[in-house]
Amino acid sequence: MSEPARTQLLAAYADEHRDHLGALRALLAAGASGDLEDAYRHAHSLKGAARAVNLAAVVHLAHALESLVEAWWEGRSQPDAETIRLAGDALDAIEDLSALLLAGQPAPQAIPPWPP
Repeated sequence: MSEPARTQLLAAYADEHRDHLGALRALLAAGASGDLEDAYRHAHSLKGAARAVNLAAVVHLAHALESLVEAWWEGRSQPDAETIRLAGDALDAIEDLSALLLAGQPAPQAIPPWPP
């Protein structure tokens, strides 16, 4: 990929990931009682944005969040305090990994399995 194209993708990711994180944090702050379909779309879009900039660890975390929100949305599981806390930890990790990438530093490509 050319450097101008990568720079453009990173700029788009910088804005896009903040929007997705904000929406997912709002859902968790509401005890996962908000619009789960919208939250699912945000997790899915975050996964795609991370894939576009080759941030595998964020792809993994976003996929896990997407699956978690999907299970809540479909009623296969119910959000509890511990799961909401763990999801918040995953969002913190995504934010930290994204900050490394956007600062031009290497970000880890693998992380321990999540959810634990």
